[in-house]
Amino acid sequence: EKIWSNKANKHCADCWAPSPDWASINLCVVICKQCAGQHRSLGSNISKVQSLKLDTSVWSNEIVQLFIVLGNDRANRFWAARLPVAEALHPEASAEQRRDFISHKYREGRYRLPHPRYATQEDVLQALCAAVAGPALLKTILQFFSSSEAGLAADPTACEVASRADLWWGPESKRAWNHLGSPSAQELGPEGVYNEITQPVVHSGYLYRATPPPKLPGAKKSREDFQRTWCSLERALLFFETEKCTEPLGHLERGDLISLGVSRAQALTSPNPTERFRFTLDLFLSGEKVQQLGTDGPEALQAWASAIGK
Repeated sequence: EKIWSNKANKHCADCWAPSPDWASINLCVVICKQCAGQHRSLGSNISKVQSLKLDTSVWSNEIVQLFIVLGNDRANRFWAARLPVAEALHPEASAEQRRDFISHKYREGRYRLPHPRYATQEDVLQALCAAVAGPALLKTILQFFSSSEAGLAADPTACEVASRADLWWGPESKRAWNHLGSPSAQELGPEGVYNEITQPVVHSGYLYRATPPPKLPGAKKSREDFQRTWCSLERALLFFETEKCTEPLGHLERGDLISLGVSRAQALTSPNPTERFRFTLDLFLSGEKVQQLGTDGPEALQAWASAIGK
């Protein structure tokens, strides 16, 4: 139930079947029983399959937190960024179709984003297997996906490719997703989870701060909910009314931040005064809070993501 608290985990990451109760620990995806069988056939060097209900000893607090923060949607921004609609898997797929698709997706890495640190699919899989078996699991795996997303934010060409990452859902799946009340694929672009802040980086400028911060990620906020604020990133992230003020309105300590997400949403066809910011940062904080910060454009988004992510 904790893992399902992220709505993206309520559908299989591969075929979009509802209520999946299996997962691949190293690939960071929640999957259905039918897809889990095909994952097992890949071998544990590719996919380490565990039941959400039966293998309770495997699910440490750190692994549970990882699946909640990352979620199937963000995992698929990496694994399925280049997936054509015609090749998307559906809940009614046969065992043979599942086998071929899952092999293409994970054994070959046919649909994934490139990773700046790992040149081959074998390198990617080895890195993830080592991460789940090593110390600082949460931080290491978040950094793995962060690195790919950071390259995505810096590379306009790659971003154009990844903006179609929602195609892994397929038309029926996107309608079902929207019916659940989650943001539609047209409203949201790719999002990525960034690593913890590990050292202070000096950066400053105006951002649009959502107040009060929402309790859960993905909460919709209009422009009216954001306040233009001068932000200064030093040993902590400080918020000021203007750049000339000396007394901060508030601050976030490094220890408050669990991870950082970035969103580059597509423009709406009919903009209106309540349209949300297209370029936003989501600061995942302790206590299940999220501080949303809107930026004026992709350059500011990349600059702040890079500064906070270092």
